Amino acid sequence: MIAQSAIRSIKAFTGTALLALAGFLAGSCAQLPSGAPGSKEPRMFWTLTAPDGGTLYVQGTIHVGGDELYPIDPEVLDALKSADLVLAELSSGEMERSQSLVLERMANGILDKGATLYDYLSPEESAFLEGVMTADLFKRLAPFQPWVAYSALDAIMAGKSGLDPAKGLDMELYSAASELGKPVVGLESAAAQLDVLTGPPLSTQLLVLKDAIREYRAYPDALKALYDAFVRDDRKGMGREVSASLTRTETFSDELADFNHSLLGQRNVAWAERIVAVSKGKKAVFLFAGAAHFVGDGNVLDLLADRGYKTAR
Repeated sequence: MIAQSAIRSIKAFTGTALLALAGFLAGSCAQLPSGAPGSKEPRMFWTLTAPDGGTLYVQGTIHVGGDELYPIDPEVLDALKSADLVLAELSSGEMERSQSLVLERMANGILDKGATLYDYLSPEESAFLEGVMTADLFKRLAPFQPWVAYSALDAIMAGKSGLDPAKGLDMELYSAASELGKPVVGLESAAAQLDVLTGPPLSTQLLVLKDAIREYRAYPDALKALYDAFVRDDRKGMGREVSASLTRTETFSDELADFNHSLLGQRNVAWAERIVAVSKGKKAVFLFAGAAHFVGDGNVLDLLADRGYKTAR
């Protein structure tokens, strides 16, 4: 009964848990204004010219948000309308099956031999999670592998920062593409995203959870800083925020470097290869995905530049 109750509780977080893999915590319905106050361009929006002369529009997204993100800039919508191909982290079909897949992983993700997270965390760490989540919710999540708790923690902390998964940009763009009759092609599968989240061994998952507790205790405003950089269209600032967070994580534990690489660097390389492969011969391609993949070291835009793409704007 405890496990079934926890599965019901986690449903509210599954969209965010999945899309948090884009590098932004935080998942998704509404419309984006035209960049920061005074800006003449949309936020986190790039136009690239492909080696074959085609155009690649890139809209970096954030998976949580607020009213200041809306409505979507007309230039972004025009680019979407003109696209021969629309790309996102997940296809529309994969998005639709993602929640059932998360719940399936949860059902198979109960700790062995009746153990709970209380057995692995310090009293101070458990108390922090009880304080953030409420003791009741954490007790219901405690029988599951740590990925369930750190996914829920990310969503809850986003909410405490005033950010709402229901106001992220991704789902609005899925909806806009659907209204235009444009299928969304995925860069990866929901199973592949969840493999990054749920695949590490228990020891690594525990380190990720402990590190998340450390981060949120020491830097409670980190998520808001990322969001504010997005709102200002501060691309360098966002890159610095992402880099600083990754550095703090790897300072906490060297073992988390591989986990960070699986979240960003490894996926960036795979995405760049996928974008090149599916874009060939297309006059216009519209891509939307987490903005953290397009800033900082090893980002997708730099990898595309290495493959002959040129930034037109």
